[in-house]
Amino acid sequence: MKKNYKKIFNEIKNNILKVALNNKNLHDPNFDNKESLIINKNIKNTFVSSTGINRKIFEKKISKFVNSKYAICVNSGTEALKLSLLALNVKYGDEVLVPSLTFIGSVNAISYCGASPHFIDVKSNDILLDDIKLLDYLKKISYLKNGFTYNKKTKKRISAIIPVHLFGQFANIVSLKKKLKKFNIKILEDAAEALGSKYKNKHFGTFGDIGILSFNGNKIITTGGGGAIITNNKKYFKKAYRLANIGKIISPVDLKHDLIGYNSLMPALNASMGLAQILKINKFIKKKRKLYKLYSKSFSKSKYFQLYKESKEVRSNYWLQCLIINSKYKKFTHDLIHDLKKKKITTRPIWHPIHLLKPYKDCFKMNLENTHEIFKRLITLPSSVNTNSK
Repeated sequence: MKKNYKKIFNEIKNNILKVALNNKNLHDPNFDNKESLIINKNIKNTFVSSTGINRKIFEKKISKFVNSKYAICVNSGTEALKLSLLALNVKYGDEVLVPSLTFIGSVNAISYCGASPHFIDVKSNDILLDDIKLLDYLKKISYLKNGFTYNKKTKKRISAIIPVHLFGQFANIVSLKKKLKKFNIKILEDAAEALGSKYKNKHFGTFGDIGILSFNGNKIITTGGGGAIITNNKKYFKKAYRLANIGKIISPVDLKHDLIGYNSLMPALNASMGLAQILKINKFIKKKRKLYKLYSKSFSKSKYFQLYKESKEVRSNYWLQCLIINSKYKKFTHDLIHDLKKKKITTRPIWHPIHLLKPYKDCFKMNLENTHEIFKRLITLPSSVNTNSK
């Protein structure tokens, strides 16, 4: 077995080194003088808070890029998720369907609303939710009452679902929408990692009722920290905006608040960085897609690894390149990541399934056999836009 490990380690190391010529980190932001120029200009005009014009300009740029009617820039992707759930009328005591294989922010946002996560499975040998398995599951465990879906065992309303477009890949929202129509379950797309990803030329995050993006420091473009809510629904937009803006009534004269809101809007100083970054988004996506092709060529003859690729009619931003190790060798995943780090090559496993973590181990869940299997086999690769400059 040690002999096998050495072969597998040398293969992954050498194949990464063929591609990662300039940067062997997992992901880094990419800056030039554009960020300094726009940020310094914002500092000079002193309007650096969320009331500054640059936030509104950035919102318009995002809205145009993803082709949504509305966009609200806030201080994190997790906050965008929380506000979106509240805009969709997710209430205290509700359940929200969410994959266990996701970043914990997707699940924490549910808890912030006083609702409970209800964990669902991914497809076999895949990282994205299984809509077919979900439909069969809902038919067995739920019932309809007064136009809403309830869990037979907990008696709680299942009010929403958060499909997650992991690594910029497409959770099939088109199929999911059709399947969930009769259940009256709202769809909040977690497109935190998917800015620039499209299905049939339609941007991720614009298929469901509402969607979110992230501009964290490790995302394809960054505002340092931040996120956005995107939607074509005016009612959801207005509610989410008022919640993000401390529950303030829009008035040219009065300063009144008629609901408990949050101080969530993105500061203009962060948005200024976003204005510089969005100018380069198409270049970044082009480099990411080139990186995928280089890794694909490098691992094309591998009998140990499979490089995760976009599905049919999808054009992914390939935010993170992801390897799936052959099931036979999954026990090597941890050691491979550890030993690659010794060689100053940064790789990473996917997040630990959320239902196995202490805060969420008692939450309701379906059979998660695929989640248990796939998370042991995933290795993400160096994926910065400047990983390969050839």
